[in-house]
Amino acid sequence: MTWIEANLEQNVHLATVSRHIDCLQLSFRLTNGRPMPKSMTEENYVQQYYECVLKLHNEGFFKWDPKKIVCIDCCTNLRRLEREKTISLKGAKPKKFSAAKAIYTNTYVVAVCLEDEGQYPALMFTHDPAFDSNGPRAAEVQKWFDEMDIERDRVIYTPGGKKYNYESSAMIAHFKNVYRKELAGTRVIHDGGNSFKIDGEFILADGADRLEILPSATHGELSPLDNKINAIAKNQWRTERSGDDFSKQDLYLLWCFDWAEPAAIKSCWTQNFMLDVKKLSLTATMDRLRGKKFSRGKIMEKYIAAYESWREEQGQGMQESEFKALESNLDGSYWSK
Repeated sequence: MTWIEANLEQNVHLATVSRHIDCLQLSFRLTNGRPMPKSMTEENYVQQYYECVLKLHNEGFFKWDPKKIVCIDCCTNLRRLEREKTISLKGAKPKKFSAAKAIYTNTYVVAVCLEDEGQYPALMFTHDPAFDSNGPRAAEVQKWFDEMDIERDRVIYTPGGKKYNYESSAMIAHFKNVYRKELAGTRVIHDGGNSFKIDGEFILADGADRLEILPSATHGELSPLDNKINAIAKNQWRTERSGDDFSKQDLYLLWCFDWAEPAAIKSCWTQNFMLDVKKLSLTATMDRLRGKKFSRGKIMEKYIAAYESWREEQGQGMQESEFKALESNLDGSYWSK
């Protein structure tokens, strides 16, 4: 609405904009926080993605009990990219906001299966003394656990005065100890981060039927957690968390990881590893990554061309940064639902 008023000098209602967005097959989406490596071309990126998926298909990785195929990842509750919004006069300087800042950054270890039945409830690792089972807030915090139906031992508190509980091999080792029985005989997928290793050996390889390490450049889009489930959970967390107690909000994020529906999780696996494609090819992979398989690519190209033409009519050329901002490396059926 603001853009239309500033550029076309027309006032439109929110409902009108919403209706047109729907008709044009547009949507509001989170931007991609994992850009392609600078040294890698799009062709090389697609090739690496394709080779990884092809290898898994050819070696029958997914011809296994879907309840025993698991992806594992770590993420945090960082709020540094979040900014408060408020109403202000046009042309005025942005208002300064002096709200309280979160002190503690936690790490969450999350795992999902191809056919997910909540086999691996996420774990939270924190230095926040609110979660000290013998601390002054123990009774209050226990009520949060009861309200959210979360077992208290899923939060691992480590004292010591630190603020940031960095991802580490000790966390993955703890995760393995907790779910050792469930992990036996599984086919595991995760990235090649050092937190998954001890003395150069992958922690989760022991006891697994097979361990697959995702390529460094493309793992962010291949992983159903890194690319989709974690983002969905954190988006829900940002949207629905309430109150001003950061500790309670952080526990709610743990609940959000449990909230993902099995059908949605399976859809992420299917989309990322192209389980719905009968014959894999570089072209099919390019189409999947660009979203052209779902006929949106040409529509987007038409919109970009129209916008570029309009900009030229205004005596303003399109900047390279604008084109890059429009790029989408992964699109498709998820966004059409």
